[in-house]
Amino acid sequence: MKPAIDIFLNEIKIEFRSLQGLVASGMISLVLLFALRFTLSSDDINQAKLAPGILWSAVIFSGMGLLSHNTIKAKERGTVDFMRMIPVSKSTIFFGKVLGNSFLLFIEVLLIFTLYSFLFTNPFGNDWDRALFALILGSLGMSIVTTIVSQAASKVPGAWMATILITIPILLVTVVESSVRAMATLSDSTLDDYNNAIMFILLYNLSFLAAGIWISEFSD
Repeated sequence: MKPAIDIFLNEIKIEFRSLQGLVASGMISLVLLFALRFTLSSDDINQAKLAPGILWSAVIFSGMGLLSHNTIKAKERGTVDFMRMIPVSKSTIFFGKVLGNSFLLFIEVLLIFTLYSFLFTNPFGNDWDRALFALILGSLGMSIVTTIVSQAASKVPGAWMATILITIPILLVTVVESSVRAMATLSDSTLDDYNNAIMFILLYNLSFLAAGIWISEFSD
């Protein structure tokens, strides 16, 4: 477990030295949320069912930019080749990178949720914490899938574009769909519906993590 933590801390340290990824993705989310705020009418904004879509639009576009930036920089620095020389299992390296990507993406999600609360009305009421939890849990799945695909496509020309094109469709039909459904239930459904949607996200995340560990052990 310690090697995975060391890889995680190294990923965080590298990003915090420049903050290029976080600042760039933060600006993307700010521009997107501002554009949606001034495009939608007040009646549209007051519809609670629009909130999950707005939040996830910002998370996907800015989050993919953040994670793709990290992948590109790691390749330019030669981090990928260096990691292969470390005497630890490939699954440990994969897990450490997932932890690093997830932590950075959580920061981005918190920023987006905060910006949303300032620019739009709060449709979740006292259940805002449940909405944030569904968003964070979904972003964990996003981090896992992006890490899997980016590692598999690292040797392909235009790897960052291939990662985006493969990752987004997978996310839309799994964790994003379940996370949107979980947030939507907070306005007009029972707590059981919310819990069922959260359970689906957890199952997806565990499946992605198991697949990532298995694939990493057989990758070059």
